[in-house]
Amino acid sequence: MAPEFLFVLADTGVPPLNLIQYTLLAQFHFRLTKIHSDTLPATLFKTFNKPLALNNLHPSTLDYHIRNSLHQLHIDPLVDPLPHMITLPQKCRERAYRNILRTTISTLWRMELLNLAPLHLPHNNCRKASYIHIDRDDLHRRDLFKPAQYLRSHLDQLLLLRLRTQPTSYIPSHLHLANDHTYIPYDQRNCPSCLPIQIVGNEPHTLLHCPHSSPLSHPDILSLTRALRRYDLCSWSSHTPLQQTAILLGSRAPKLLHKHDKA
Repeated sequence: MAPEFLFVLADTGVPPLNLIQYTLLAQFHFRLTKIHSDTLPATLFKTFNKPLALNNLHPSTLDYHIRNSLHQLHIDPLVDPLPHMITLPQKCRERAYRNILRTTISTLWRMELLNLAPLHLPHNNCRKASYIHIDRDDLHRRDLFKPAQYLRSHLDQLLLLRLRTQPTSYIPSHLHLANDHTYIPYDQRNCPSCLPIQIVGNEPHTLLHCPHSSPLSHPDILSLTRALRRYDLCSWSSHTPLQQTAILLGSRAPKLLHKHDKA
């Protein structure tokens, strides 16, 4: 499992290092066995590549890491993944294989993230789950190696990224230390404006429900309501609170996001 801070890189298109390593080693194996199989490095690889089970290989060897990468990516080393492109130039085959791997890595990364925060569980139980729930629609883009759409189109990318990844002081649930510098568990980071009512001051509460802070979002909600009507998209009220929060924080409406991803 990757450290928590790596999960917030999903918006920026930077996969965890272990997934990048799987990609590079799989490409290396493809290059040695399918593209440049008549070279000296390929011959040496075939010579010293032991036909042993993965658990019988020493973890410090290159052979182990290559075989483990193929295993993690569900790749059969004996099958050519691009038989229909056998006559194309080598660079074209390598590029096509890289794109296949990026799709595979994106799927694995997406599943790993979404499994940490199932929709049927409360979204305010930890920082990581809150981030994933808000980012859920953006995580369904086909290529997670590309930044989320709001980082490629908005003028306030850095501010939106900070609000999503929670290092700010604007939203109560982002404050992990009390005044005496003691750690506050996520589910105890209550909205100070709503006390004595005990309610976590997370993004949906602060932007949509809090009687003290939510009015600040009303002008943006009015503009978004008009824009959704203009482009014949689902109305603002038909979106869930998490989707509304994500749209306020830069995400496109789900229907528009899927259209853009297919383009």
